[in-house]
Amino acid sequence: MGIREIAIADAAAAVAFAHGAWDHIRSACLRASRVHLYLAGPAGLALLPGHRWNRMRPTVVYEDVQGPAMYEQAFTVEA
Repeated sequence: MGIREIAIADAAAAVAFAHGAWDHIRSACLRASRVHLYLAGPAGLALLPGHRWNRMRPTVVYEDVQGPAMYEQAFTVEA
């Protein structure tokens, strides 16, 4: 479907995205001690992976502040 406003068509697609994102990130960082997370997407969709984040490495979450640094550390999720 590509990048556009309706790329996530319904609740089932949103849950599938959240599960797929979590699974991909977890397998990509098995040897890492910490995850650095930058997410560009709809705010509502950004919440969904958090429901499964309890089995992830400690994660530093960054936010777009639209300033000189662009991104700054918002908070850390300790796993």
